[in-house]
Amino acid sequence: MAAAIRAGATSADVVAVETRKAAALVSEPAEDSDEEAEPPPWAEPSGVVSLTVRRVQLPEDKRPLPTVSHYHQLPKRQPKGTA
Repeated sequence: MAAAIRAGATSADVVAVETRKAAALVSEPAEDSDEEAEPPPWAEPSGVVSLTVRRVQLPEDKRPLPTVSHYHQLPKRQPKGTA
C-alpha cells in the first residue's frame, strides 16, 4: 500500500502489482531445514488478557448496585395553555 501511495495511485491494479513486487523480494524459507521453525507472528502472545481470567483475579466489588430511582422524580410536564 505504501509503495502504491508513493507511486501516486491507489487503484486495485497498482496495489496488486506493488504487492507482487514486494512478495518477489521476500526470500522463501528452506523446506528441509532441521531446525525448528519460528512460530508465525500471529501465534506469538499479543499481551491481550481474557476479561474472564482478569475478573477472577480482582477483589470483590463492594459498591452498591446502580439505581435509576432518581429518574422517577422528574418534574411533571404540563401542556401549554392548560394552566
